[in-house]
Amino acid sequence: MLKAYPFHPETIDVLHRRWGSLPTFQRTRGVLRILSLVVYRLKDSAVSLIRPCDFDLSFDELAEELIKHIGREYESVLRADITAKDSNAKKVDRTLGSTYQGLNLATKLATVIFLYSFSGGERGVTLGELKLACADVNVPSSVITEVVEQLSNNLYYLWKEYGRFVFKSRPNLNKLLVSRMSEIEEPELKDFTKSLLQKYLGSALPAYIWPRSSRDVPDTEEFKLVVLPQNDRKLVEEILNNYGENPRVYKNKVFFLVPMESEKFNFESWLRRIAWEKIAKDKSLNLTEAQKKDVERYLKEVKDDERGELRKYYRIVYIPAREIKEIDLGLSIYKDKRPITKEIFDRLKTEKEIVEKLSPILIIEKYLSSRDYLELEQLYKSMLSTPGEPRVTRENFIKSIREDVKYKHFGFGYVRGSDVECVRFGEEPEITLQEYRLKFR
Repeated sequence: MLKAYPFHPETIDVLHRRWGSLPTFQRTRGVLRILSLVVYRLKDSAVSLIRPCDFDLSFDELAEELIKHIGREYESVLRADITAKDSNAKKVDRTLGSTYQGLNLATKLATVIFLYSFSGGERGVTLGELKLACADVNVPSSVITEVVEQLSNNLYYLWKEYGRFVFKSRPNLNKLLVSRMSEIEEPELKDFTKSLLQKYLGSALPAYIWPRSSRDVPDTEEFKLVVLPQNDRKLVEEILNNYGENPRVYKNKVFFLVPMESEKFNFESWLRRIAWEKIAKDKSLNLTEAQKKDVERYLKEVKDDERGELRKYYRIVYIPAREIKEIDLGLSIYKDKRPITKEIFDRLKTEKEIVEKLSPILIIEKYLSSRDYLELEQLYKSMLSTPGEPRVTRENFIKSIREDVKYKHFGFGYVRGSDVECVRFGEEPEITLQEYRLKFR
């Protein structure tokens, strides 16, 4: 360290041993020329030990001194991945947490990789060498590992081969992916979204995906989930209130699933990764065996993330009530494999929006408090048609009444002329929901 000061020993080594092995590079004069340019650029900075990561490759004279030995094609490599204001390394810098954002770690690490990428012998740099070349007491080595991983996923000309990172003039799979992603049009994104909904919704609730009109959603007493392409409250109200040109009768059995609009950009960005499938099928690309394995791995990651990414986007549920209720399902539980309709059905039961049994106290206080009897069919239809009323299936409705009669909460009978005759009390009756009355006892 003392002999190399004010330079980090790696700074001298990378120039003397790596660049010095290039045929056109004059080992002593070339090293001194580059070091003088580096010092000139840093003379007014607070840098106390000049490491390889402190080279400012956006300094034209320094960049020219390097590029003349490796080829003009690397000018575009530098701009795209390291030096331009919108370069990929700087994009990674902007994604880092506030603690490290001002340190330009991504740009510095990319600079080191670039310097180590050229040699008459071994090319590239290992993760350990990167940590050494960017050693800083204020930056844990685990952070370096994380940033290098982000560089691997975002830079266009950075390659990893046999554990070493290296820049090449030929674009990597990231560049190829971005190019193919840009070719995907809006209709294809919509088709893929719809196919994902069909794949992961399941059948716990009958689902009606992207209906064109209220007529596409049946007006029946079964629970149903209407899935819309946008969070459109007007369309929700239109479908809830109407069945084509007629008023909807069974309003209380319709639920709506809509996307969270703030997640649209992230979801569509992820959707475009279906480009990996196009890359895998394109034989004209002549991918190497290593690249083919990478494509297979990336494609598997996309497939594994399908359900989670779809659920992250489709997470708002609307529920009929006097004023339409809204439930945010929140983020999906890690590796939740349930069909989405099953998850929604379970949540609606947890929120008591769907009940498995009617409370006898509810029936007595809400429906029988001011009358001697009421028609079961009328009660059931009222629950089907009035938003916000208790929601229960026909089977569970009948089961609840039978049990409540058995346990003597009220009697069961039918009307004969002007009289109400109780035929069951303390035992389970047979119920078909036709013209029957409950008798309050």
